[in-house]
Amino acid sequence: MTNTDQETIENSQELSEEELEQQRLQLEEHHAEIRRSLHKIVDGIPIALTEEEWEEFNRPDPSQEAIDLEIQKNLLINQRRKYLGDTDWYLIREADQPQSYPEEVKNKRNQAREEINLIESSSTMQQLEAFSSNF
Repeated sequence: MTNTDQETIENSQELSEEELEQQRLQLEEHHAEIRRSLHKIVDGIPIALTEEEWEEFNRPDPSQEAIDLEIQKNLLINQRRKYLGDTDWYLIREADQPQSYPEEVKNKRNQAREEINLIESSSTMQQLEAFSSNF
């Protein structure tokens, strides 16, 4: 919110409903003017931002805590996905050689899939501490 917007709100307590509506319309026009003035440059040509680009531009930056949480989640999930990828060949071999899929590998693959789901739904670093980073 700009200083002008804040001043308008503070002064609005003394205005009639008609004056308030007029100021609201002026604020909307002011914001629309700001939005129209924002462009991206493509091949040296200014192009107005799309609605999605405008929303992205106005989205607040995530906190460092949120960034750290996403990094840790991605690390833990990628470790488990790597294990699943590294052991996929057991499934192929099982088709040719029944009973060749070690129970230990089956169990750990199931654990990896379950943990991926739990990690994805975690919302705090404390919840992630329950998962080993050496999968």
